[in-house]
Amino acid sequence: MIKDSSEDLNQIAKPQKILIVGAGKLGSKLVTDLSKDGHVLRVVENSLEKFSELSADLIESNSVSTMLGDYTDRHFWNQMNLNDIEILVAITESDSCNLYIAQIATHILRISKVFVLLSDDNLANVYKSFDFKVISISDLFVSAVKSNISSEEEM
Repeated sequence: MIKDSSEDLNQIAKPQKILIVGAGKLGSKLVTDLSKDGHVLRVVENSLEKFSELSADLIESNSVSTMLGDYTDRHFWNQMNLNDIEILVAITESDSCNLYIAQIATHILRISKVFVLLSDDNLANVYKSFDFKVISISDLFVSAVKSNISSEEEM
């Protein structure tokens, strides 16, 4: 079973500089929640339409900045100043993109804390021993259901 790394994201204590790659529904929700917690966020997306998921208030705030670019292009990463980024979250709709981004973040950019969302359980099992934290959608769902069943049984 893959460790539930979402707890690690919840336990971020002090405001930190976080790069979120992917501004779809999940990415936008994460940006909204982390922004409310006081973190400084940069959001990278390769589709202008995806930024519509973010609220205008967030985009206009000083705590969230957005960047449009091809995150599958290695040169894109070299052009950005990411020296101050403490955490990267790869939450695009593509497992292969998320893994590629995690490899760049870990080995080239040397970001110490990297989270990767994966929907393919087989990939999640293969990559769980790498230098980044794998978050499996299936495992999160199963864990949530089991937790809720246990809570109801205790009542």
